[in-house]
Amino acid sequence: MSEKKTAFDRATDPLIPEVLYEDDVEVRPNIPRAVFTKDANLDLSKLQISSLRLAQGMTSEVTERKASIGQFVLSNFPAYDDVTLVPLGATDIRIYKPDPKKPALCNAPTGDFGFGNPGGVCVECPLSHWGEFNPDTGKSTPPPCKEGVLLRAYSITHRCMVDFQFLGGERSKGGFIQQQAMSFGWANFALKLTSVTKSNNRGSWYIPQIEMLDEVPEEHRDIASKWYEIFLASQVDSKEKAIQQLSREVTPT
Repeated sequence: MSEKKTAFDRATDPLIPEVLYEDDVEVRPNIPRAVFTKDANLDLSKLQISSLRLAQGMTSEVTERKASIGQFVLSNFPAYDDVTLVPLGATDIRIYKPDPKKPALCNAPTGDFGFGNPGGVCVECPLSHWGEFNPDTGKSTPPPCKEGVLLRAYSITHRCMVDFQFLGGERSKGGFIQQQAMSFGWANFALKLTSVTKSNNRGSWYIPQIEMLDEVPEEHRDIASKWYEIFLASQVDSKEKAIQQLSREVTPT
C-alpha cells in the first residue's frame, strides 16, 4: 500500500487531484455542516435559470435522439410537444451569434448595450442596422445582430422558472406577451407554447406559437406567485445600474 500523502504533498503535486480528507481540516465538535433557517431567502442571482429551447435539426437533444425536431427541451427534463407557462417578466435583448453552433460573440442583456465583440451602444453598432433591399425576398437584409425579447416564466409543465427567447422574426410574439401583461399583470395569466414548421428556399425549421389560456390553473397560482415575488426581488432598479454592474463583472481588474 502506498504511503498516504500529506496535504502539502497534494497541494504541490500537479499530478494528484485535490481530495479533501477529514484529518486535513480542523473539526470542532458539534459544528453542523450547514444550518437551514426559516428566514433564509432564495437568491435568484445565484441560480442558473435554464433556457427552454425549441429543438431544431442540430439541437444536441435531437442529435442524441432524446428529442424530436419541434419539441421543447430543457436540461434535466424530457422533451415536450407543448409547454404551459406563467409569464413573470419580459425584456428586450440583442444577440450577435454568427455561428449557430458556437456561443454568441456579443450579448445585450438590456437590449441597448452589448458585451463582447464588438460590444458597446447597440444603436451605434453597424451590426444592428438593416442592410440593403433584397429583390428576391422583397425585404431588406436583416441585421446580423438579432433583436429579441427574453421571457422569464414559471413553467407549469416543468414546475420551475425558465427563460425563453423570441428572436428575429419571432420577436413580435414576445411583444404580444408584453402587451398582455399590461392588461392582466405579470403572473396573472398563462399561455401554451406549441410549434409549427416554417420554410423558405434555404430549408425548413420550427417556430414557436402562442395560445393564450383563460387563467392560471388554481393549483399553480400560489407557487407562481412565490416565484414572481422572488423574481421581483432580484430585479435591478434601472438599466443604467444594470449596465454599470455588468461592466464591473466583465471588465478585468
